[in-house]
Amino acid sequence: MIERLFELLIAFLPIFAVYISPIPGVDLGTFLSFVLFVALLVSKRTVSIWKNGTFWALLFYTLADTLFMLLFTSARFSTTTSILFRLFRFLFMLIAYIGVGMTGEFDMKRFLKILRVVTLLVAGYAIAQQIAFRLTGVKLINVFGATKQGVVFNPTLGEYETVYRPPSVFLEPSGVTYYVIPYLCFCLFSDEYSQYFGKKSAIRDALFISIGLIATTSGMGLTSIAIAWLLWVAKILKKKNVRKTFIAVPLLAAAGIAFKTSNLIHYSIERIFNDAGTSAVEARSYGYAVLRELSLFHKIFGTGFGNYDETVYYTSIADILFCTGVVGFVLVAVFYLQLYRKGNAFQKGLVFLSFVLMLGGGIYSATYLCFYLPLLVYIFPNREDVTQPKLQC
Repeated sequence: MIERLFELLIAFLPIFAVYISPIPGVDLGTFLSFVLFVALLVSKRTVSIWKNGTFWALLFYTLADTLFMLLFTSARFSTTTSILFRLFRFLFMLIAYIGVGMTGEFDMKRFLKILRVVTLLVAGYAIAQQIAFRLTGVKLINVFGATKQGVVFNPTLGEYETVYRPPSVFLEPSGVTYYVIPYLCFCLFSDEYSQYFGKKSAIRDALFISIGLIATTSGMGLTSIAIAWLLWVAKILKKKNVRKTFIAVPLLAAAGIAFKTSNLIHYSIERIFNDAGTSAVEARSYGYAVLRELSLFHKIFGTGFGNYDETVYYTSIADILFCTGVVGFVLVAVFYLQLYRKGNAFQKGLVFLSFVLMLGGGIYSATYLCFYLPLLVYIFPNREDVTQPKLQC
């Protein structure tokens, strides 16, 4: 029972992380994770530990580096309390979900079925929001309670909004992108799709998700689906799959027509590259620019996990370099390269898209690592009757 709740919580973790919990300053996803992890420990006589040296080296370095920076350097961009909270939340979540939780009776088939349903609902709701606004001018609600940022639902366009950007059930469109990419990759790259979902159409699901991302007008979403579909075309051409090649031709033609005629796509592209000083590229580049202000020592070892200027937007790569330095970045890169090398086609695609999202977005966080890594560290069985988890070491 606890294992099923564990799988369910992973699937909803990014959504729960939007909301507050009974403990001030702690999001609902973290609170529920703590409750479930305690129940998991109490219910088991023994606890299995994932034996991946790179994973544990990364966590140990993150802990040691941050404590050293707090004790022996004067570089402070956040309060000590904020830094320590971010650090221990990060370590707890990664240990709870990946270091210990994934070594239990984790059923990937059951988890993927949950993920498929939730992903399609998230994408479908973004489409519904866009349609409703265009037909009636009404924004469908996206948050259903008190959020950790104090954001409340606003039924009208904000002061600086010119185009409605549906966030589905998240606070902003980028949340939709981060959430739906894993299942999109499973649809496009997995050789096990039919084993998990029978005769359901992977391409149909992938198209629906892609339309949902376009509906959000997220530049990161548009970039991600363009890369994902190009990788899919390259994959079928490499395998010389005649049936899928015939599918690819009309899809590419339809994509070309949409590119020419869709106002939403034009708006998304304009947000990425406009030269008015507010482009998405320029906004994200500043997080890299501030790296130049660090001393050589801090460039190598960082400032400590969670020790950053909260007025600056850091993409994941910029965050890693700023907080844990080149050493931390190398450990992260080695870990992901290890997963890429040992992964199946789906996992290789998801690792690649993860780096795309980390370059331009923010998924190197406790919430999204615990959401992505179970899919990346799991060794998919070749036989349908094998459900016991096996982790890549």
